Amino acid sequence: MEKTTLKTVLLALTAGATLTLNFRSDKASLSGDYTLVGTKKGRGKGGSLLADLKSVSSGDLLTIGTPSSDDLVNLIVDGTQHGFESESAIPVVYPTNAALAATYKEFFKTIVNASADAPVSINVVAPNAPELNGAFSVTSVTQLRGRGGQMVLKTAEGPEIWSYRHSGVIESVTLADAVTA
Repeated sequence: MEKTTLKTVLLALTAGATLTLNFRSDKASLSGDYTLVGTKKGRGKGGSLLADLKSVSSGDLLTIGTPSSDDLVNLIVDGTQHGFESESAIPVVYPTNAALAATYKEFFKTIVNASADAPVSINVVAPNAPELNGAFSVTSVTQLRGRGGQMVLKTAEGPEIWSYRHSGVIESVTLADAVTA
């Protein structure tokens, strides 16, 4: 489950609220109905959010939070599901390469002016990530907030190409005019 989604949902709850948690297969035994005992926020700007929960069936205590968000598939509050439909819908997490990420970020900055009206064509070589391998028309480029501020290329074909998230699986990116990163 995405950290920001989990944080938003937990902040909206009050003590005593009931929610249903669905965990990934390795922690599926923890899935079930819980009552929120309370939440607490970690130190620092944008600190982690932790929630203390009590199992409705067994009374056992469980603490979840943004640091453990990857263990959750979804949670249901008042009949509304937050997160992924199933475990198979969770996006793949790729290995990263910080040095290549910096190179890709600088390269992506050169095509910042791409738009839906004037897409930029690129070729991506990523044999271990077939959904990222091939030719794409970049319709927009966004720099995300945060310490690394990675760049995200949105494509007409659908996949988003991220400078840091995909740095470990992309071997090269070239423009149609053969500038290479």
